[in-house]
Amino acid sequence: MEGVKRIATERRKQIRLYGWTRAHDDRKDDKELTRAAIAHAAKAVGLIGEIPDTWPWSKDDDRRPDDPTIPERIHQLARAGALLAAEIDRLLALNKDT
Repeated sequence: MEGVKRIATERRKQIRLYGWTRAHDDRKDDKELTRAAIAHAAKAVGLIGEIPDTWPWSKDDDRRPDDPTIPERIHQLARAGALLAAEIDRLLALNKDT
């Protein structure tokens, strides 16, 4: 599966299974979704081993992939991409460009 499709699939999963809808995302502070995405990307490339103290939510939110055949690095990058997409959508809805 292509990267952009993996990100879209992850975002749909976030909405369907966890209830992380646009309304849910709108309640996040300005940068919370981005900080979470950065943590996932940093974990994917080995800059960090565990979720950092700057993680905005419960450390239990760092789940493993549903499909164990997906390499952990790809899973982390897909989650980072989905979180960034959610943040972009949130900002566009607020008519922000920063």
